[in-house]
Amino acid sequence: MIQKHSHSERRVKVKTPGGRVAIHYRPRKKAKLVCSRCSGQLHGIGTGAASKKNPSRPYAGMLCSRCSRAAIKEAINA
Repeated sequence: MIQKHSHSERRVKVKTPGGRVAIHYRPRKKAKLVCSRCSGQLHGIGTGAASKKNPSRPYAGMLCSRCSRAAIKEAINA
């Protein structure tokens, strides 16, 4: 049996019930989203499908909550 896989997929060694070690090809994990201002991890935003719920506040998906709060205060004072 010939397995078809992409060369960009990562190779994972898996021990089979028979005791031998086989190589399975699995897709790479997506990187966590980061804040564009402080480079901190964005919480509450998944790395999966875009149809999943995301925060509905301004700057959602771009800035973390601390930086978005500061950006809104700067926009009000300016």
